[in-house]
Amino acid sequence: MKKSIFAVGSLAIFLTACPGGKPCDTSDSGDDCIETGETGDTSVEGCEEFAGTFAIGIDLDACSAPSYADAATANQAMGCDPADDTYWFEVFTIGWASNVELYIDQESNNPWHEYHNSDDMVDAGGNSEADFDADGYWSYFYLEMLNSTSVSEVQADPTKTLYVCGEGRLNSLSYFFVANSDLDSSVDCIAWGNDPAIFDSAACTAPDWI
Repeated sequence: MKKSIFAVGSLAIFLTACPGGKPCDTSDSGDDCIETGETGDTSVEGCEEFAGTFAIGIDLDACSAPSYADAATANQAMGCDPADDTYWFEVFTIGWASNVELYIDQESNNPWHEYHNSDDMVDAGGNSEADFDADGYWSYFYLEMLNSTSVSEVQADPTKTLYVCGEGRLNSLSYFFVANSDLDSSVDCIAWGNDPAIFDSAACTAPDWI
């Protein structure tokens, strides 16, 4: 993850493990950790395949869960680096997501809206910024956008943004993550920022400016 001066949320480190030293369940029933070598539909980590409900978030009680560098956890985090005018966003899902969509809204005398999709987001080396648990318990997406002063460039390149990094601008924007399940038609969303009520968090539908 990119280090930033202005940041909201927590730094994430993801490890596949049984959380909290949870003991193995020899009955091999339910969503739990099992003994090494036990037969059944399990992975090398010893977890049953995920069969829960898809959602944005983190289930630290599941057999496989991302682990954090500190005690704080968050569904999503964001920040920006004023040194190179780069914004970054991350989001976790319970269950695999096929992709996540990010909508950013600025309501002012000069309104500007942006849409970014994780399918189009890559790092400087051209690699996808995503991680998935082998048994389907969680997925992770990291989106990064570099500032540009060209409207046409931002419209053509999802890794660019017109927003300049700064604490005032960071807090003046409204944000909306929509995550789509990889297994079915499930969708979940979360809105935050200056005015999250402008987004339809009940139906998780895209804004009318898309």
